[in-house]
Amino acid sequence: MISKIKKSFGGKLFIFFLIIGIQPLLFMTAAAYINTNQMISEKINSSIYENVKIVGNLLDSSLETFLNMARFISHSDDVKTLLNKEWSDGFDSRFIDVQKVYKLTNLLTVAHKNEVPVYIVGVKKYNRFSTTDHLPPIYATLKGEIFNQIDMAAKNETIYTQRRFDASKSKDIVLTLGRKICDDASDEILGYVILDIYDEYFDKVLDNVKVFEGNNVYVLDKNGVIITDKQNKNMTGFKFYDEYYNMVMNNEEGKFSCNIQNIDCMAFFTTLPNTGFKMVEIIPSKILYGDKRVIIKSFIIIALIFSLISIGASLFLSKNLSRPINYLSGLMKKVEKGDMDVKFDLKRDDEIGLLGDSFNKMIKKTKDLIDKVYIKQYLLKEAEFKELKSQANPHFIYNTLESINCMARLKDYEGITDMVTALGKFLRYSLNKDSDMVTIKEDIEQVKNYLTIQQIRFGDKIKINFDVDERLYDKKILKFLIQPLVENAIIHGLEPKIGKGFINIKGYIKDDLIVFDIEDDGVGFGRSPKPGFGLGMKNVDKLVKIHYGKEYGLSIPENLDITCVRLTIPNEE
Repeated sequence: MISKIKKSFGGKLFIFFLIIGIQPLLFMTAAAYINTNQMISEKINSSIYENVKIVGNLLDSSLETFLNMARFISHSDDVKTLLNKEWSDGFDSRFIDVQKVYKLTNLLTVAHKNEVPVYIVGVKKYNRFSTTDHLPPIYATLKGEIFNQIDMAAKNETIYTQRRFDASKSKDIVLTLGRKICDDASDEILGYVILDIYDEYFDKVLDNVKVFEGNNVYVLDKNGVIITDKQNKNMTGFKFYDEYYNMVMNNEEGKFSCNIQNIDCMAFFTTLPNTGFKMVEIIPSKILYGDKRVIIKSFIIIALIFSLISIGASLFLSKNLSRPINYLSGLMKKVEKGDMDVKFDLKRDDEIGLLGDSFNKMIKKTKDLIDKVYIKQYLLKEAEFKELKSQANPHFIYNTLESINCMARLKDYEGITDMVTALGKFLRYSLNKDSDMVTIKEDIEQVKNYLTIQQIRFGDKIKINFDVDERLYDKKILKFLIQPLVENAIIHGLEPKIGKGFINIKGYIKDDLIVFDIEDDGVGFGRSPKPGFGLGMKNVDKLVKIHYGKEYGLSIPENLDITCVRLTIPNEE
């Protein structure tokens, strides 16, 4: 179907108009989509960057406030006085100092909306202070990891990432801020101030991140360890994903594609300026660029609508322009099939009209020429056909009369009678000039008359087998096509052979063709000592080609153990 469209004039016009119409449309649609897609992507990325930075700055500012609280407490004279107290100084004196510290911590924490437990742990084990009801066991001994971290910190303060459950508040602690408290004069360590940051604080901050369904936000410390995240809550203390760790830690900010739990995502990250923490927002790509899909669908629908309009217009134009050409082409096909009574009758004043007039003149001249040539060729062909037929009958008659002569010399009167009777039937069939076409059954009977004469000549030397499909009996065939082939098999195949032989006459239908195979086990092709080998076969082949066409005639099948000549003619009703 497609190849027919490509070959036809109308099809080529249609394809041409289609290309002219759709190509610019597709180009403009693609350009508009690319520009729109780029603009939307830039706006989305810019919006997310800004949002992440704003929330990051808010978080950074809050954490810096907590650190300033710890710094203020560590420099407080009241705190240092408390930590320098001895147990022997008396309860009343210690009570007064504790109240001063309470006022200080309350003053620092009351202005903050989030609850932040503050612990002051002195080197002297009885110097302990807590804004909560109790001191967590993890801070009861100075051998804990948090104190080691503070001691090793360059600025006497550290931020320690851990997830710990506070049973008294039923809250998770994810971050601890710690700082040394030193004596101003001797720089001796008097104790430590510790602030615990609850996870709910980060949740409140991260709620300000622009909501995308299925997004997650991670807060990482300076070492790339996850402090908390918005969704999972079970990765605190673990390093960020190995395959993306270097990307985040080695750059101040940026974005990258990633795959988290078999979901394609986009990641946006920034670095908090004060704490050096990293904030990473991860959003599923299908959610992030959902608006882009709507735009893609819109562009596709618009492109399809205009494409259909373009196709319709191309089809309309190509049909109108190609209709007279197709009409003229149809007339030419009719002429090709032999119909010379055609005429281009469209009234047009353009080049196609001139072409139609020239076609009509050409047909008229062609008809006149054919009429002259056809009559001449028909007469020549008929004369050649009759000449070939006349060559077949005398050849056999001469052979038969020679046999009768031999039998007369031998005084075989009964054989002479049978042979003359068979010869009479043969000649009566041959001399019947009603038609050159007979039924296959009639022609097979003529072959049998011929073989009757030959069997009288050769006796039991030749065994004859007929295998003809009865469906062929009523079909028409040209006279004397089978008999010369049988005669050729006997004279040039079986007669020179020493000993007995056979001849098979087969008739069947194959691939909508009528086929006759004449088989014998004689001396084979080219081995006959008798003159005239192949003359009968050439005459039959020529007769078939003159009457039926050049694609029909005789052939010699290969790879057979016996000699076979195959006659092929069309299967006509």
